Amino acid sequence: MELIAYLLIGAATGLLCRVILPQDVRMGLVRFLIVGAVGGGAGGMFTGTFYAHQEAFRVDVPTLIGAFVGAAIAVFVVASLSRRSAHV
Repeated sequence: MELIAYLLIGAATGLLCRVILPQDVRMGLVRFLIVGAVGGGAGGMFTGTFYAHQEAFRVDVPTLIGAFVGAAIAVFVVASLSRRSAHV
C-alpha cells in the first residue's frame, strides 16, 4: 500500500516536471510517468530507511517529500540525458 503511494507521488511529480521542462525534451508523457514513478518509489524507500524506529515502507511527510525529490531528480536526469543524446 505504501509503495503505491510512492509511485503515485512519483507519477504526479513526473507530470509536473513535464509541464515545467521546456518542450525540446524528447520524452513522451508515458516516459515521464514511468521515470517519475520509479524515482518516487526509490526516493520514498530511501528516505524511509533513515528512520531507525520505522520500517522502510511508511507513509508520512518525510517519506512523501523524499518520494517527490527522488522523482524530480530522476526525471531531470533522464530528461537531460535524452536531450543531450538527441542533439548529437
